[in-house]
This record gives sequence, structure tokens and C-alpha cells, in this order.
Amino acid sequence: MMKMSFSFRAFVVYFIVIGGLSWFILDKASDKLKTAFQQSSETVLVDTANLLATFLEHEFRDQVLDTAQMSQLFEDSYKRRLNATIYSLYKDEIDLEIYVTNRQGVVVYDSTNRNEGKDFSQWRDVNLTLQGQYGARSSFRYDDKTAEGDEKIMVVAAPIRIDNEIVGVLSVVKPIRPLEQLLAVEIDNLKDYALLLVTIAIVLAYLVSYGFTHAISRLVNYANRMTRGQKTPPPRFLDKRFDKLAKAMTQMREELDGKEYVEHYIHGLTHELKTPLTAVGAAAELLAEGVPQSEQLRFINNIQISNQRMQKLVERMLDLAKLESKNKLDIIDTFDLSAVVEQLLSERASIIQDYGLAVAVEMPDTQNVSGDSLLIRQAIANLLDNALENAPDQGDIILAYRMDNNRHHLQVINEGVVLEDYVLDRAFERFFSLQSNHRLHKSTGLGLSFVREIMSLHDGEAYLKNTKEGVCAGIIWP
Repeated sequence: MMKMSFSFRAFVVYFIVIGGLSWFILDKASDKLKTAFQQSSETVLVDTANLLATFLEHEFRDQVLDTAQMSQLFEDSYKRRLNATIYSLYKDEIDLEIYVTNRQGVVVYDSTNRNEGKDFSQWRDVNLTLQGQYGARSSFRYDDKTAEGDEKIMVVAAPIRIDNEIVGVLSVVKPIRPLEQLLAVEIDNLKDYALLLVTIAIVLAYLVSYGFTHAISRLVNYANRMTRGQKTPPPRFLDKRFDKLAKAMTQMREELDGKEYVEHYIHGLTHELKTPLTAVGAAAELLAEGVPQSEQLRFINNIQISNQRMQKLVERMLDLAKLESKNKLDIIDTFDLSAVVEQLLSERASIIQDYGLAVAVEMPDTQNVSGDSLLIRQAIANLLDNALENAPDQGDIILAYRMDNNRHHLQVINEGVVLEDYVLDRAFERFFSLQSNHRLHKSTGLGLSFVREIMSLHDGEAYLKNTKEGVCAGIIWP
């Protein structure tokens, strides 16, 4: 079963909620709009019915309603051609109708000439108005056409009073279809606006969801990089809350790293100092017991060698600690890598001669690179010193440079003995070292760790591998 991401689930939930609310609000708004249309139309019909009823009250003669003038009025009105565009509705004729009933509810006049003589006393508009109440109704126009979609009418009645006595009812009839057409247009417009608002809301929700999950992903990636020991600056956010969270994660990691760093280094330093301290202690005991003059010089030499090793170990530890405390380079400059290599070889010319080594340099006479020139120099010096100490007498050392995918590659290859896999795996661990060809004692075991930290600050890498030419140590940086 495919697992949905948090952002997708949040987006789906938001879409369902917004969609449901939009449908509910649109449905209620449509009902309210329909009611408002009917109320507005009914208000106009009430005014019209009472106006025409007042007109007929002036035409009351001999206890009989005289509708002749009213009939002529509507006959002439129906002949008029209108040219009215009411929003999206075009109107070219008068569709208002009236009928008049006497006090018994019998139709005495119908502007359409369809209902004269019929008994309308049971219709709500006539029945209620004759009782002195407000009478109105909404019904199908024709009794035999009452299916959904058949024409409906709205009817509003007004009493015809003579000496405060109701002698008849005037009912105004208005077809509902034009109102429904206008209502349909407005509801469609309302749906379009609602759809636009929902779309905007969904887009905003997606952007907010994406921004939130993207920020979380950046924090997760940052945490993963810190877990892997990578030195990387905390991500920056426009939202101050995420920014504070990133800074809090960084501070927490620095505090944890500090504790782990101290514990690890104390343990490693104690372990590495144990050997030279033991040697110094043993030599001191023997000297105290009294030994021949010839032996005294050998023990004193051992003490001096152990002291030098401890001093070198402490100095290298301090350099490495200072380097590991950095998150970024302080200085980035452009310098000639070829000149750096040439100077390093010149400084080690006597060692190269004593060991009978042949050094070949495969790189341009001038090769400009970017980075911290001092740190890059120290990294190359460490690799070169390792190669000199581990190359066999009369052996070859190759320094090769190439540019690949906009990254600098520098390799130092010596003809030393091929390294075993476990050595390759642990070579960059602190304090790990092997006996070299030209040293009586092991090294500090911090040189390659130092190189790796330098390359990490340069967004690069350091590696060690076996090749057909021998053992290859290399560095890569952009």
C-alpha cells in the first residue's frame, strides 16, 4: 500500500474541509438568494396590486365594479413593445396580469380573458384577502400542467374597499420563469466566484503546506547531516519560528558534540600517551637503579624520543581540535597549486635523497585553485609525508593532478606495500597508524584525520586506496 506523505494528507484534508464548507455555504447562499428574489418581487407586486385596487375603487358605480377602463388599459399595454435589457435578461413585452373577483370570489375581469366567471374563492390570494388578511400564493399556471419544470406564477392580492367594506379583490399575477432565469444567472455567477475562491484557497493551502513541509524537510536533512558528522551551517528561514528551531538544534548538537568530543579525545589522548609515558617511566627507573655509562645514553635517547612524540601528539591534537571547531572556511583565496607542491618537495629534498626516492610531478607548471591556501598546503604536506615514510627505499612517488567535473583532484602515489582492507577502512580514524618503513615508532595517527577535516571544510573529500602503481592517497575539492 502506497504511503501518503504528510503534506499530501494535509492537503487532502484541507481540500475536503474547504470543499465541504464551500458547498454548504453555496447551497445556503442559493436558498437565501432565491428567497431574497421572491421577497423583492413580492414587495413590488404588493405595491402594484394596491395601486390598481385603489384605481378600481374610483371606478365603483351602482354597487358594481366597472372594469372597462382597466380592460382598455391592459389591452393597450400588451400591445407595447419593450426594449429593456435587465442585466442578462432581455424583456420585450409586459408579462404582468391581473384578475378581479367580486365579494363572492367569482372572477369578473381577467386581463388574459381566460378565467372570467370562474370561482376563485378557494385560492389563497382571494380567500384570505376577502377575510381581511394578506393574500398571496405561488402555484402552477395551469391546473393540468403540474409537473416539475411547468410554468409557475406568483400571485399577490389587494382588497377593493368601498366605505371600508371589502367588495372585491384585485390579484396581480407575475410569471416566475423570468425571475428564475435571473436567479439562475446569479447563482451561476455565485458558483463561479465560489469556485475562484476555492481555487485560490487550495493554491494558498498548497503553498502553505509546501512551505511547511519543505521547512520540515530542510530541518530533517540538516539533522541527518549533523548525525553523519558533516559540518554544515543551519538552514535559514523567513519564518522566525523555524529559524529559532534550527538554531536550537544547532546549539543542542554543539553541546552534545562538545561532550562527546571531550570524552573521545580524553580517551584517545590517554591511550596514545600511555606508551611514551610508560617508556619514560621505565627508562627513569633503570637510570635510577644505576646502569653502565653506555646504557645511560640509550635510555636518555629513549626518553627524548618519547618526549618528542608526546609533544608532537599534543600539538597535532590541538591543531585538529581547532580545525574541527570550524563550520566554514575563514579565508578563501586563489593560489598556484603547482608552486605549493614545488615548495613542499623542496623542503623535503634531503629526506627524498636520504631514502633514495624518485618523485614525479604530473601537473601543469601553473595551476590556480581556490580555497584556504594554508590548509590545502597542510593537507598535501600530510599526504606527502605519509608517502615518504611508507615508500620503499629507491622507490617512486607520483604527485598527479587533474580537473574533473569542475573539481580538483590531487593524488599522491607511492610504491609501498598494498594495504589490507581493514586498514583502508580505518585509515581516517583518529590515532590509527601502522609502522612505516622509515620510522622506528608509529606516528600520531592524526594526519589523515587532519586531511579529512580540511577537505570537509572545502566541501570536498579525502580517500585512500590501492592501485596498480601502489598506495594512492587523494584529495578532491571544488
